[in-house]
Amino acid sequence: MSTVTTRQGKKSLNKVVHFRIDGKTKQEAENVLQLMGLTVASASRLMLIRVAQEQKLPFSPLVPNKETVEALTEIRDGQYADAKAFPDGESLLRDIEEA
Repeated sequence: MSTVTTRQGKKSLNKVVHFRIDGKTKQEAENVLQLMGLTVASASRLMLIRVAQEQKLPFSPLVPNKETVEALTEIRDGQYADAKAFPDGESLLRDIEEA
């Protein structure tokens, strides 16, 4: 078993996590992580540590589809001069009701 040294002392890594993923995705991830000096196991460990510490995912799990990406790009690039931004849902609803 591996051991990690923490500020509080040594912590034994004795729990195993298994999961399934398709071979192509695994290989692509391994290739990218290798360039970063990481393994799938070390990257997974880092993610789980952050989830435990921050009580949330360290990334957005939502991947926008092509149409959404195009629409956001158009708005960002100023193609819609009348596009509005709202700080919250209530402001958006008020604007809709007033229209």
